Amino acid sequence: MIEHNWTKGTLNEVKFIKEYGENNTILDLGCGYGRHAIALAQSGAYVTAVDFSQEIICEAKKIACENLSEISKCSFVCHDAREYYDGKAYDKVICLFDVIGSFPDDKDNIKIIETAYRNLKINGIFILSVMNLELTETLVYDANKGNLQKNSNIIRRLPTSCIMQTNGNIFKSEFLALDTETGIVYRKERFSYDDSLSDEYIIRDRRYKLDEIKSILKLQGFETIIGRYVRAGHFDEPLSNTDKYAKEICAVARKVNKRL
Repeated sequence: MIEHNWTKGTLNEVKFIKEYGENNTILDLGCGYGRHAIALAQSGAYVTAVDFSQEIICEAKKIACENLSEISKCSFVCHDAREYYDGKAYDKVICLFDVIGSFPDDKDNIKIIETAYRNLKINGIFILSVMNLELTETLVYDANKGNLQKNSNIIRRLPTSCIMQTNGNIFKSEFLALDTETGIVYRKERFSYDDSLSDEYIIRDRRYKLDEIKSILKLQGFETIIGRYVRAGHFDEPLSNTDKYAKEICAVARKVNKRL
């Protein structure tokens, strides 16, 4: 498991999470290797952590066993974040670092927000982050912007990177193409392994503007308390929408007792 620089702000992010609402029970959607879930459990919360990958869940359980004195405080579940429901009413749901946006289709990303709503108690808190489309728009070369369904040559001529595997900096201009009709960003990524040939993929992700996220949250029954442009590890420090470090949008929202 490679630890990228953007994961090193975990404790600051956990401190931010704890500032909003009650912290007795927390659901972590798209938990990955459990860095937030385990730290929150160490602070006293009971955490349910959900991820789609069985391999990642198994590794997260091992890490939790090595770092938690009360392993019962953090349970890991292999499940689709778009569909998860366990009948509990959580104090808080977190969904951080581009779980929302990992699907190119808005319907799938909205299903994750619906999952958060369904699993929260009334007045419960939802904390999420998504990638900043406004910054992305300033970084993508003009030649790599357009209607990519009509001009697929833009994608064909993109160079291939190993960024996802090596450093996670998926905002490098030369490797990005932007479909201006959909807000979907395209990259070519190569993954290398010791015992096999490398794999190459076209990666698509959906990035958002702050007003878009606020609108989606409202339609799904949330009241936005905070919405800001931020950098990893510094959710408490608002940035301008096109600051070179403002790769994320962080929102804190409250579940209200009415959906539009």
